[in-house]
This record gives sequence, C-alpha cells and structure tokens, in this order.
Amino acid sequence: MKRCWTSPPSARWTMCAAPAASAPPALPRDKLSERTPDKVRSEILDVLYKLEELEILEAVDANKDGVLVERDLQNVGWLCVRIPADVVNGLHVIAGRIDLLL
Repeated sequence: MKRCWTSPPSARWTMCAAPAASAPPALPRDKLSERTPDKVRSEILDVLYKLEELEILEAVDANKDGVLVERDLQNVGWLCVRIPADVVNGLHVIAGRIDLLL
C-alpha cells in the first residue's frame, strides 16, 4: 500500500486503495466518476458512525472534516483515502476507596 499524501509520521490512517480491489460493498463495480469520491466518503462516514455506536471509535463528528477522499495523482483508477480515527481507550485500572463503617 503506498502513501498518497506526504504527511507527518503522526498521521495514523493514510492509505490508497484501488476501487476495483477494495471498494466498499455499497459501490461494487462502480466507475470512478466525479461523484464517486463523495459516495465513498459518505460510506466511510457511515461506517465510522456505526463504529462509534459500538464504542470502538469516539469523536467522529469532531474528526469528520479530516476524512479525505481524492483521486490519486499517479494512478487514474485509484482513490486516496485519509481516515482520522480516535479509538476509545480501554479501561485497565479502577481506582477505589473503601470506607469502613463502624
């Protein structure tokens, strides 16, 4: 998988995908027209909201402007997708206090 954008190392989700090989199920065998990037972005946001309902991701609304879907500059049949994802932290420690009632 190659990078589409030159981004800082802290960028977590930057990838390129060929539409025919890894298009979302809602877009089987779609053509790469001017409307396709908007359709793909809509499908990605739908999945992100479902992951938020399952408490896997959080702050999807705050990060949705960062979801970018653009045509690849080198490969005419590819879309470049950037998906910022804020994963919910796991609960590993519970700090408690026990009050003895005498």
